Amino acid sequence: RLLQDAGYSALAIPATQIITRKPMRGHVCHRSLGWAAGLGWRGRNNLLVHPEYGSRARYVSALTDAPLEAGTPMSGGCGDCFECVKACPAGAIHTSVRDFDIKACKAKLDEFTRLPFIGQHICGICVKACRGRGGI
Repeated sequence: RLLQDAGYSALAIPATQIITRKPMRGHVCHRSLGWAAGLGWRGRNNLLVHPEYGSRARYVSALTDAPLEAGTPMSGGCGDCFECVKACPAGAIHTSVRDFDIKACKAKLDEFTRLPFIGQHICGICVKACRGRGGI
């Protein structure tokens, strides 16, 4: 609303919802936009990792014609941290982000969905394990 009140066009794209359809993608890749804006890097868990908050952040993107200052993509990555690799109950996370196994992750989500005390496509174990670069 702030951008629109200033006379610019703006469209808010909310954080991705639980996706049960194929391909498992939202309308906008907040991870890629966040990386390009310098908010973090793509972690081994295939999520955007913020240096202080790890993977424990939700992102909303705004498409606008406002002249905003560009960020700088962050480098450095996860370094020698493998907490998400150790924590993943699906075995979907590996040493290289390129080896992330989305099918194994989805299969574990499907399994969790069938449990009466969970009942939806949600896990978050790798999110809990990720501490960024020593953040909270």
